[in-house]
Amino acid sequence: MSAGRVSSRNGDWPARHRGSVSPGNLIFQAKDSASQEWFVSTFGNGIDLDIDDHQVLDLELMRRGLRKRGIFGPVGGSVAGLGAK
Repeated sequence: MSAGRVSSRNGDWPARHRGSVSPGNLIFQAKDSASQEWFVSTFGNGIDLDIDDHQVLDLELMRRGLRKRGIFGPVGGSVAGLGAK
């Protein structure tokens, strides 16, 4: 495990802390696309994430279930279940 990296994501966090803290009152750090995908799929499109400025477009496209287009056509894909709400 490298310093500053999340080695696993604890998916039962919302259930364990329900009522004591609302995810809407927190900002989560998600510096890689896997973490961003996990937070959005776990908490929904409205979750507040601390990301790098060059990741804004990719995150917004993921939240809306859109695909990014490159020179040679679509790159990446939409994440199942994360379409616009």
